Amino acid sequence: MIDVLKKLLKWGFNNNTWAWFHILAGGLLAKLFGFWVVVVLALGWEVVEFLLESGGSFEKCKKTYGSVERWAYDSIGDIIGAIACAAIVVW
Repeated sequence: MIDVLKKLLKWGFNNNTWAWFHILAGGLLAKLFGFWVVVVLALGWEVVEFLLESGGSFEKCKKTYGSVERWAYDSIGDIIGAIACAAIVVW
């Protein structure tokens, strides 16, 4: 469990430049449209991003991120960040 949290912190937040943009968008969109819109958009965006960047191929995903595991932590970090900021803004 500690290893998962370390990887999430490292790959999902600290080494994930785009996570901060997801966090900002989560807060702004929650303020404008509501919490649940952010939840749907955050999840949907990661699916679209995967399909656009890798064409749905985990092999191409490995080339971009280094490994499928790293991509997963990156995506989870984006989703958690956006939803957490949305929750803070709304509640």
